[in-house]
Amino acid sequence: MLQVWGISGEEVASVPVAEMHDVRTLKQSLQKVCGLPRFRQRLLHDGRDLEDVARLEMVQDVQLVLLDFCPVSHHEARHLFKAADGGMVLEVEKALQRPQDPNQTTSPTHPTPLNRAARNGHMEVVHLLLEATADLERYHYHSGCTALGSAAGFGHVEIVRLLLVAGGKVNNGATTALFRAASTGHEEIVGILLEARAAVDVGTRLEGRTALGVASYNGHAKTVALLLQARADTDQACGWEGETALSLAAKQGHHEVVRLMTHEGTPTCGSL
Repeated sequence: MLQVWGISGEEVASVPVAEMHDVRTLKQSLQKVCGLPRFRQRLLHDGRDLEDVARLEMVQDVQLVLLDFCPVSHHEARHLFKAADGGMVLEVEKALQRPQDPNQTTSPTHPTPLNRAARNGHMEVVHLLLEATADLERYHYHSGCTALGSAAGFGHVEIVRLLLVAGGKVNNGATTALFRAASTGHEEIVGILLEARAAVDVGTRLEGRTALGVASYNGHAKTVALLLQARADTDQACGWEGETALSLAAKQGHHEVVRLMTHEGTPTCGSL
């Protein structure tokens, strides 16, 4: 057994060495005990800081030290954001190991690293930031989207699934994930969000106002069909001048959507 001790000498945990592949695995296991991710843990053996890749076969006891986030400069905050934005996994890992707050931005209106990594489809970076307990519900001031909404709008199906499994709230944000997916016609993601109980008729401040409104306005017939199946309100005003989804589709010349809305077409994906 491997004994883990706190800095005051108390035993924190006793774990089978055979189950711990390396220090990283041990830290991930200890998160359930100490409540902090591996980035904010240091494990010492004989006064030496053990790297996450270090093996544990010959180690019988370690000391656990828990860290606060370190203060970072504007440059360091920007560096983490740019690394997340560009999918630079090793640079993100290095910043989180400082340990740096994953939610810190260069300004209150700037998107978080998680939001931008989700938007750009960088799955490994999203995994790292979630492991660092990045805030799932913080949304970008300008787009109104949480990380889930950003991933949904750009069609990143697996990241949408990951964020939902991680506990992302499907109806959060000034602009919901369903609205974003509907606006760009990503019908697979629309279906996933509807299965996750996305509110169909929640309004937004953006053009189109509702998921059905924006899908109709942009001519995304398959998405419109899904929303009609989910009983979206066809009478709800969703244009800037009080138009319904049907009148928005007609004004834009989207005839297939008009047929669906007037029941001349069959609102099922298989028929489109």
